Order: sequence, then structure tokens, then C-alpha cells
Amino acid sequence: MEPEFVEVDMHYIRMTIIILVSCAVLLSCGVSDDNTAGTPNRYTAAVRELYETLKASGEAVPDNIVDWITEDIEKIGTWEYKVVTLDAGPPSGIGAILNDLGRQRWECFWIDRQGAGPTLYLKRPIKSYISTIPPRYLWKLFPPEPNGGE
Repeated sequence: MEPEFVEVDMHYIRMTIIILVSCAVLLSCGVSDDNTAGTPNRYTAAVRELYETLKASGEAVPDNIVDWITEDIEKIGTWEYKVVTLDAGPPSGIGAILNDLGRQRWECFWIDRQGAGPTLYLKRPIKSYISTIPPRYLWKLFPPEPNGGE
């Protein structure tokens, strides 16, 4: 008996995460870690602080934190690509180039050996700040409902 595989639509998963995290940020004045009403919890405050830090650093971020969260979550699971043609040279020079690309987190997925030097096809995940938050902390963005949700 072969196992059944369920196809997961990443679009719906991303949209669910966007909605949940956006709601958490919008409700950030819910309940703090010590269950004090009107105070953002520390996880929501950390997401807001990250957003403000990126904005202050000059990074291109939307004016609205919910739009930033939406864009950031949409980056999860997407790749950027780069094509590099290496000139024929000493192995140490090629190794230095490859090490530099590796430090930048580029991953070679194809090599085309036609032409003067090899052409490398590289990819790396697009950076997403929200994806670096462990799931157990993402859920803490949501304040508990007053009276235990009743």
C-alpha cells in the first residue's frame, strides 16, 4: 500500500499567516505577557521594533506595518536567481569567487560548460524577517482573549 500525498497550496498557507499576523499587530494593544490589558505583548512589540528599525535604516519598506508584514510573508518560499560566467583562471581564483558567493548564501543549481568559462546558475531564498521567527513565538503575537475566550 503506497502512502497518499496531500498537495498543499502555499498561497492559502501564506494568506492565512498574513491574516493572522496582521490581526496580531493590529490588536497589539490587547494583553501583555502579564495579562495587563492595554499593553502590547513583547512579541508584538518586537515585530513593531523590527519594522521601525528597518524603516529608520533606509530599507525600502511600506509606510504601513500590515503591508510590510504582508509583503514579507509573501517572500517566504520564493527565490532570487543570479547567473555568473567565470573566466578561465587558476583554481584558487575560482575558489575565491565561489567562497564569496557562498558567503552571500548563493547556491549553485546548474553549471553550463559551453563557452570560454563555466556559467553558474545560482539561487537563494529571498530574505523574509517574519520567517525567522520560530512558530512558537508567532502564536504568542496573539493576546489571549479576556475571560479565557468565553
